[in-house]
Amino acid sequence: MCNEKHVRNILRTLPKKFTHKVTAIEEVQDLTTMMVHELMGNLTTFEMSLDDEEPSKKKGIALKASLEEVDDEDLVETMNLLAKNFNKSLKRFNKKPYAETIYPSANDKRNNRWKKPMR
Repeated sequence: MCNEKHVRNILRTLPKKFTHKVTAIEEVQDLTTMMVHELMGNLTTFEMSLDDEEPSKKKGIALKASLEEVDDEDLVETMNLLAKNFNKSLKRFNKKPYAETIYPSANDKRNNRWKKPMR
């Protein structure tokens, strides 16, 4: 009984990569008669086979390099577009909300921090 409890606890605490193996062990083998050392041997064998398969799954990325020359006109055009987009985003961040300029707080009026909006 104690052995079965240990086997079940071990199977329950295994990480997700062992899910298929745990299911197979539970279905095929009788957990009441299984010894802990048998289970550990079974799981170590499975883990070693997983380690053998893992390096083949990793793939590197190969990038192509181009040898074409960049014209000065293309470079200037790209820089202008970059500057234009940068200025647009800069304006977006520097804008104050409309409500702050039209409806100042009483504290702003007292401290003379409020300026009338220009029209």
